Amino acid sequence: ENDIYGEIPDGLYKLRNLNYLYLHHNKLTGTLSSKVSTWKPLKDLYLGNNEFIGQIPVEILTLQKLRFFILHNNKFTGQIPFNIGNMVNLFYLDLSYNELAGTLPPSLVMCKKLRHVYLDHNMLAGPIPSFYGRLGNYWLIDLTLDSNQLVGGVPEDWGDRKKLLSLKVQDNNLSWKIPKELCNLWAPDGEGELVELGADCRICDCHFCKGRCY
Repeated sequence: ENDIYGEIPDGLYKLRNLNYLYLHHNKLTGTLSSKVSTWKPLKDLYLGNNEFIGQIPVEILTLQKLRFFILHNNKFTGQIPFNIGNMVNLFYLDLSYNELAGTLPPSLVMCKKLRHVYLDHNMLAGPIPSFYGRLGNYWLIDLTLDSNQLVGGVPEDWGDRKKLLSLKVQDNNLSWKIPKELCNLWAPDGEGELVELGADCRICDCHFCKGRCY
């Protein structure tokens, strides 16, 4: 958290043994170079709260040791890399508050270690894949998809592990009712661990939505 400005220097891309990179909360600009592929050992990439533009380079998919991938609050455009599921060690994904378009990538379900997903405040469209309830091999904790242009409904299958704590889907174009299987995960009822459900009132008939929907 400094006032570093300008683009990422080429010299930084030459650090082939880099494991952790924390450059969030600065004033960095420009694009993220395809040279990120040189950071093969990288585990944590924090570039949130800057002024980056352009697309997320597909070369980012070569960073298969990456656990924390955080690009929130920039000006990235284009689509989320289709094969993001190749990053099999992802634990925390935050691409929120950008200008990303396209659809939600189906391959994300391949990230079995995934626990936190934040894709809110973009321009993502299309349906929420029916198998997104299986994200993180049913161990997902947070799924935040609000403030996009998603259509359809919320997945019904959330498995038997019932670890989901927070789901936010408000401010989209969803039209199907929140499934009762999800309503049954409400923690105060003792059947799950869900403590936060962000949904538009017109699609939420869960008893706990009263006074809590949008």
